[in-house]
Parts: sequence; structure tokens; C-alpha cells
Amino acid sequence: MPIRPETTGGAAPLNGNQASCLAGGLLGAPGRTMARRFKKEEIIGVLGEYASGGTVKEVCMRHGISERTFYRWHARWGDPSGSVSLLAMKEENSRLKELLAEAILDIEALKRSTRQKNGRR
Repeated sequence: MPIRPETTGGAAPLNGNQASCLAGGLLGAPGRTMARRFKKEEIIGVLGEYASGGTVKEVCMRHGISERTFYRWHARWGDPSGSVSLLAMKEENSRLKELLAEAILDIEALKRSTRQKNGRR
């Protein structure tokens, strides 16, 4: 004769909805798992795998993302070969900022020297 939970003082059996909540890992969201956030570098890496010859389905399965997510990333971040030039652009931008800062300092020095020549402070 099987032992029934209500006679042994144990917990009541789970219904289907409760079981799927526990299986999914989130209470209140049946069958769903926690969403993972990818860093920009990871997204570019996923897109790079596709660009190097993988299929969308294979890449999505390998990284655990949906095809919709992949295409959204592809629309937003574009071709990953452009990400290499992104690094070059960042380096160029920092170099130009340094040049601008030096030019501003030179201008300030020239203004001070012309003020002193004219007898103003």
C-alpha cells in the first residue's frame, strides 16, 4: 500500500505549475530561467564566430541564445570585423584628445604673455 503524504505529515504533492516553476529555477515564472547578460566583448565574439563560417543555429545553440537575440545583436553591433577598427578609433580618439589639451594649454600661455606685454594681468 503506497504511503500518502497527508498521512505521513509530509508536504502535499506539487501540481504541474509548481513543478515547472521549480524546474525552471524561478518561482512565479513557470518554465523560465534567469536571463544572462552578455558583455559587449562577448557579443562581438559570438558575432565573430558567425562571421568565421558558423551557422546562426550552431552559434546560438553553442552560446545558449535565441536566434532572435542573435539577429538583434547583429542589427545593433553589425559586422564584427568593424570591431577591430573600433579599437583603432579609440586609440586615435585618445591621441587627438591629448593634442587638443596641449593646444588649449598653448593658447592659454599665449593669452597670458600678450596680457603681460600690454600691462594687464
